Amino acid sequence: MEENQTIILFWQSLSTACVGIIVTLLGFWATVARKIISKDEISHMILHDSPYSKDRESIMDRLATTKEVYVALSITLQKVIEVMNELRVQIATLSITLNSLEGRIDIGDYKDRERERDDNRDSHDRNEYLARKNKQITPKTRKTKIDSEEDTDTTT
Repeated sequence: MEENQTIILFWQSLSTACVGIIVTLLGFWATVARKIISKDEISHMILHDSPYSKDRESIMDRLATTKEVYVALSITLQKVIEVMNELRVQIATLSITLNSLEGRIDIGDYKDRERERDDNRDSHDRNEYLARKNKQITPKTRKTKIDSEEDTDTTT
């Protein structure tokens, strides 16, 4: 009988332990597990109830606005580059025209000085001709007179 008593005690202890475990699991479920939410509920909360979704909308709006501003600035920058290229072409054209005009002015000044020198020679030759006609200067005296004038020109 003692053996029966041990077996009964064993089963009583085992059943008491099982009942304790079941009660503990039911208590855990009642307090903690029942409040645990599923993955679907979490996804739904993140998409709809989270303040981050509002922030996300705000961020997306700002990104869209920034993209529009970037596109507008790109277009404006492209137009500015085109205008600058046109201005460079115009500046190059004006530079060439200015150089041409400066060359003409330099040539014109040179021609004006040449004309003045020719006029001075003509008047000098005319004066010499008149003096020769009046005084009958011989070619030898004329040559010495011209040489003496050149000497005075080089000294000045």
